Amino acid sequence: MLSPLSTSIQSWNLTNKHIILRADLNINVGRKIIDTSKLIALKPTLDYLSTHAQSITIITHIGRPKKKDPSVSTQHLVPLFKQHGYDVVYVATIEDALQLQKQQKKLILLENIRFWPEEQQTSSAFAQQLAQLGDFYCNDAFGTIHRYDTSLTLLAEQFYHQHKSIGFLIEREMNILFNTFNNPKKPFLLFLGGKKIATKIPYIMALMEKVDTIALMPAIVFTFLHAQGVAVGNSLIDECYVDNCKKIIFHIKKNGTQIVLPKDIMITQDKAYMPPYSIVNVNNIPQNAYGITIGPQTLSHYQSLINNAQTILFNGPSGFIEKKETIQPMIDLLSTIAQSSAQRVAIGGDTLTLLNHANLTNKFDNASTGGGAALAYICNQPLPALTVLLNNH
Repeated sequence: MLSPLSTSIQSWNLTNKHIILRADLNINVGRKIIDTSKLIALKPTLDYLSTHAQSITIITHIGRPKKKDPSVSTQHLVPLFKQHGYDVVYVATIEDALQLQKQQKKLILLENIRFWPEEQQTSSAFAQQLAQLGDFYCNDAFGTIHRYDTSLTLLAEQFYHQHKSIGFLIEREMNILFNTFNNPKKPFLLFLGGKKIATKIPYIMALMEKVDTIALMPAIVFTFLHAQGVAVGNSLIDECYVDNCKKIIFHIKKNGTQIVLPKDIMITQDKAYMPPYSIVNVNNIPQNAYGITIGPQTLSHYQSLINNAQTILFNGPSGFIEKKETIQPMIDLLSTIAQSSAQRVAIGGDTLTLLNHANLTNKFDNASTGGGAALAYICNQPLPALTVLLNNH
């Protein structure tokens, strides 16, 4: 596991300088932004740079657009910035950002970086274009440090070691994760759920060396159930990872780690996950049913696991925050964790949104903005966006 980096934005002389700030503001920008936690987490870095630098150009992505999509434009973030007291100006192009710098605008918000196909093509030419925007490069996008995107890796390579660094958010996240998971207190209990099956399954094998018990939740659990021959109806599964799940189950049993599956599941027969909802035994999911979240028996069982744990890591809630009945089991589970005397860490954007919704964030030792990034860090997996900041050239 990487120890925290030694470089700091506080060592920079930023007088009359332009800063590129790579942020993680990948939030739901629907009709109403319901969670502002990622901007709040960025505030210490943003405030420090605003005080000392001439201009800051903020780069972020929203969603996974394959082409320009107005529904995920960063323009939707402008009211959020203004709500928190920031006079930010949105720009659609790099050229527009450069013009605003000449006009001495303090805060510039670039369009969704994934609108440029070069962002995920690791393009050196695109990195050079972006590098025109700053004298210094600061990455404070903890939720993306495990990715190879151009603005995270090749862009950082355009700057000398003394001119690139992490921000306060990444520094804080890394310190807490390092101190908690470098030598975690035992027993170590992991709750793992959510829809991003492909990004989480690879980490389970690495976590077996640290974790004593893994309690699986929807939607990730349905691929594991399917791998064991359990019918899951129309529930979300990833056929590409069925064999991986079989291997994980085999190795977990061999390793001595306990894997716990739900006893009952909340289901619906509506494709849009609308009511009515019902509870069924996990072995009796109807053919036309969609699994949503854990049932009351599973909740009670999972709550009992918490009593014996000394370290608890939670990632990937199930249910839908806009459908109160479906999210209540997760709130009850997180409330129980919050009352535990164990080290309590919750990770991931969806988890953080739910914790804020339930007013539980302050009850955890750490509520991380990055799910996949935190798992990668804990598992000693590659963190390319951090590695490039260590390059001394």
